[in-house]
Amino acid sequence: MSSAANHITPANALIKARNYCAYQERCYYEVETKLKEWGLNYGFWGHICVKLSEEGYLSESRYVSAYVRGKFNGNHWGRLKIINGLKSKRITAKMMEEGLSHITDEMYKDMITKLLTKKSAALKESNPFKKRQKLVSFLHQKGFESDVVYSILDEMEND
Repeated sequence: MSSAANHITPANALIKARNYCAYQERCYYEVETKLKEWGLNYGFWGHICVKLSEEGYLSESRYVSAYVRGKFNGNHWGRLKIINGLKSKRITAKMMEEGLSHITDEMYKDMITKLLTKKSAALKESNPFKKRQKLVSFLHQKGFESDVVYSILDEMEND
């Protein structure tokens, strides 16, 4: 990349950042990373983020809501994996808590039950102990808490 391509004016960066944020919800960290990638001087990042926020292009709470909804409903992630994803985007604990509050306990248990039922039907394991371990491992990888998974598994096995 040439050095000319490595420098962008603040005005052009704002235009590009508007388009970047209009495409999908973004958080401050993603915008700052993109501004850095475009070669914009660090001193302008805050001004651009404030401007984007004032114009409605950038909203951390909107981003968190969209992220939680998408990862839970689309990717079928549990709270732990969602939290880790949000931490990687430098989202505050308060914002995470607010975003996760939209997932009710009933929704959460329904999702786990649905995933367990689907995965259980797909497993060819005949040993019930090994099958249970595979199911638990599958849901751990998805970010669901052990105590909740075991509780629902016990309920399903007792029905």
